[in-house]
Amino acid sequence: MSRALSFDDYTVAWIAVLPIEAEAAIYARTHNTTAISNASAAALGSHIKARFPNLWFALLVGIAAGLPNLSPTDPSRHRDIRLGDVLVCVPNKRETGIIAYDQGRETDEGFFLDGRQVDTPAIVRAAISNIKLTKPSPFRSGTAFSIYLRELQAQCSKFGYPRTKQDLLFDGKPGRGRIMQRDPWRTPKTQVWYGSIGSGNSLMRDARRRNHLRDTYDLIGLEMEAAGIMSILPTGVIRGVCDYGDAYKNKDWQPYAAATAAAYAKGLLYTINLKRDKESETAPPETIQYRYGGVELESGTATTTYSQDDPIASAPRNSTAGWEQISLDESNSAADCFRLKYLAGKPIRSMEDLL
Repeated sequence: MSRALSFDDYTVAWIAVLPIEAEAAIYARTHNTTAISNASAAALGSHIKARFPNLWFALLVGIAAGLPNLSPTDPSRHRDIRLGDVLVCVPNKRETGIIAYDQGRETDEGFFLDGRQVDTPAIVRAAISNIKLTKPSPFRSGTAFSIYLRELQAQCSKFGYPRTKQDLLFDGKPGRGRIMQRDPWRTPKTQVWYGSIGSGNSLMRDARRRNHLRDTYDLIGLEMEAAGIMSILPTGVIRGVCDYGDAYKNKDWQPYAAATAAAYAKGLLYTINLKRDKESETAPPETIQYRYGGVELESGTATTTYSQDDPIASAPRNSTAGWEQISLDESNSAADCFRLKYLAGKPIRSMEDLL
């Protein structure tokens, strides 16, 4: 008979604020992860931190408004986001990934946001980068993520793909605007988008305001809890698109959107490999070695810096090409050389230098 887990045993908090999000979390939950639901995000963060002393990080998983950008001035910002897609908060050089768009100050020159929010935890950023590198289409048929989604749906039919297949977007353009019927026949149905997500205190139902925020801050989605929780807990944010933040929003897509977000979160946790990576924080340096251009390095050399003359200095980023394994444990794979926390590059301060 297995031992009952105590508060000290949990290492990851899976935060679900709405009941439909919590239900999806329960069906998708993984080992040593506690799923918590509460109506107040700020109070929830403080409660989690006080109750679970050994938490490593949290994941805020649920639903949000998606922000398609079908005719941007900058072609690189074109995003065909659909209902049911997954939004993953990813920081860039300028932003931490979550934009608290209603926290700031009014000046004669306009509205200015307050200081930067807390970053997404490094281990979560590393896992996301691994998924982007190795799984460009996570929900393609036959992938682990698609299997997680099917398994969740098999346990509860409410999380299936909406029968109505109504995917309506109000474009919110100047003048009267128009309602667009999105083509549902896309393969795979569920796609994943990475970028900045806006976090505010009120529900968005104004298409013009939505478009302004999207274009000003280059957002992929809008939600209401992340800014408060991330100021208290190291948190990764994963959202399923249930509406477009306009007057036509409804709850029809909420179950499916909650399920796709939960399936991605489960895949992310398996990518991290909680047991091995958590133990590596206190374990002695590993003896796994890699070679690039004839130069050997150990995964335990977390502060090693290589000169410009070393072949390792020109090692490819975001790729395992050219890396030769010398002695690799059977529990790892070739791609893991970019997941190990101590992989050296130029210069090497943390794994983030290679992402």
